Amino acid sequence: MVPMLYAAIVIFITGALLRLIKIGVAPNPKAITHRVFPEKRSKLLAILSDIFLFPGITRKKDPAYWVFFGLFHIAIFFLFLGHIELIADMRVIQLVKHKIFLGKGLVGLLFVATLFFFLFRRFRSPYRELSVPEDFIVILGLLTTAFFGSHMNLATLYSSHGFDIPLEAYRTYLGSIVRLSPTIPAEISGSPHQVILVMHILLANIFFIYFPFSKVMHSILAFFSNAVKRS
Repeated sequence: MVPMLYAAIVIFITGALLRLIKIGVAPNPKAITHRVFPEKRSKLLAILSDIFLFPGITRKKDPAYWVFFGLFHIAIFFLFLGHIELIADMRVIQLVKHKIFLGKGLVGLLFVATLFFFLFRRFRSPYRELSVPEDFIVILGLLTTAFFGSHMNLATLYSSHGFDIPLEAYRTYLGSIVRLSPTIPAEISGSPHQVILVMHILLANIFFIYFPFSKVMHSILAFFSNAVKRS
């Protein structure tokens, strides 16, 4: 919850930067163009359209994948906002009054559902023949991380016994991590549910350590690759 978390952050940032530098300094034959034609008037809008509307998927005429792919990214966005709210109160996000996380557990369940779709899709032809172990590792890593996170959120919202780690304890812990003065409150260290939080953080750490060396780097490279195509 402290040393591995800091290590994961450092490896994630350093690894991603080194990967970007390596790609940036790689030879780029001038004779080859990756541009998309016909060109659109607004290159910025074209880049944003490529990133957020996934036209490459619609061209493959796979509507189910397009829907789940879009829902997956929407869920990631709202989960990111929820984790930001665990660090500090965000009035802008709270313009729509809600308990953390937004959606009363629906966002986490949606995230899990999209991951199951991607997982089961890997067992169908032709995707089964194209899949490699890394594809399953990434999906299962996200699934297990989401399982423990959703468990905590749903137990807090709907369990008759409740989840005995209060919001203030999360904010004390995460705020201390951000301030580089780590503290684990007694509400966490003394909770019988601490193991669920620890597993969630452990699996998240492993994922972020693995991130710069995996295919998931495409999420960072998406803007740059689409910028190249539209430049």
